[in-house]
Amino acid sequence: MFAVETILPGILQKNYHYSSWQIGLTYLGAGVGNALGSVVGGYLSDRLLLRSRQRRGRAVVEDRLTVNLWMAGFVILPLGLLLFGWMAEYSLSVWGPIVGFGIQCFGMNQITTAIAAYLVDAMPGQGASVSAAANVVRGTIACILAVVANPTIAAVGPGWTMTSLVVLNWFAMSILVILLLFGERLRRWSGYPV
Repeated sequence: MFAVETILPGILQKNYHYSSWQIGLTYLGAGVGNALGSVVGGYLSDRLLLRSRQRRGRAVVEDRLTVNLWMAGFVILPLGLLLFGWMAEYSLSVWGPIVGFGIQCFGMNQITTAIAAYLVDAMPGQGASVSAAANVVRGTIACILAVVANPTIAAVGPGWTMTSLVVLNWFAMSILVILLLFGERLRRWSGYPV
């Protein structure tokens, strides 16, 4: 998300000849995506957790890694990035990057909401610490991506830059697949309650 935020002004100015106030208005698409993603992500995470608990008779922390997370991470977020990148690559309708950024933000919030809930549930009594650690990791990755985004756009263009972010996102999602499959075993091995 932060990488897209840093490249959006340059793309809108260069490809669409937008002024600074027009560029500012385009961030409303991201705001709508963020707001909807937070609400929908929290609601779905809780609903799917309750449904899973009723089916099994007990709650399992990995139930936080539900179907909405997989759809958001493997389909919705990549779709937004690709829409943003390739529409901007060919200077097609300005609505492509705006809507793509909104879709990407919607998907990103689905993911961050589910991961935050998973981390807090996985480490009872350590919610503040695990949230802070997750924010440090997320902030560091966002910083690195924000720094390299504009030079990458200049070298290969927005389409290929967003495509590479999709591949990076799929790699990160594979880590969540490992947590889904082995999370309980990893917590037991590390000494955290299961």
